[in-house]
Amino acid sequence: MNESFHVNSSSSPTPAWTEEASSFDFVFEGVTLSTVTLLGLAANFLAIVVLLRPRMRSSFHTLLVALAFFDVLYLMMSQMIFGFPGLSRYYENRIYPLILPFCYGCAHIGRVGSVYLTMSVTIESHKIQASQLEYTSTALRGLYSLDLL
Repeated sequence: MNESFHVNSSSSPTPAWTEEASSFDFVFEGVTLSTVTLLGLAANFLAIVVLLRPRMRSSFHTLLVALAFFDVLYLMMSQMIFGFPGLSRYYENRIYPLILPFCYGCAHIGRVGSVYLTMSVTIESHKIQASQLEYTSTALRGLYSLDLL
C-alpha cells in the first residue's frame, strides 16, 4: 500500500487518513452533534416549562415531563461523551478519561429511561383513547336503544 505521510512537530510520521478522520470528527461529532444537542435541549426545556403549568397536571403530562427529563440527561451525556472530544483535544486527553465512567452510566440511564417512558406514554395514550371510545360506544348504545323505542 502506498500511503502518504505528513511530518508533524514531533517529527514522527502520521498517516494522511488520521488528519481526515480528525476533521471528520470535528465536523460531525463536534459541530453537528453540538448543534443537534443545543436544539434538543432547548426543545425539551421548553416542553418541560409548558407541561409544568398548573392546568396541565395529569398523569399523561407528568409522564411527558419525565420523558423530557430523561431526554435532556441523554443529550447532555452524549455531548460529553461524543461531542466535546470532537471539539477539543485538551478535553479528549485530560477530562474525558476522568468523566467517562460516570457519563457512560448516566447516558445508559437516560436512554433506557427514555425508552421505558416512551412505552409508558404510549400505554397511557391507549388507555385514554380506549376509555373515550368506550364512553362513545356506551353513549351510542344508549342512543340506539332510544331510537328503537
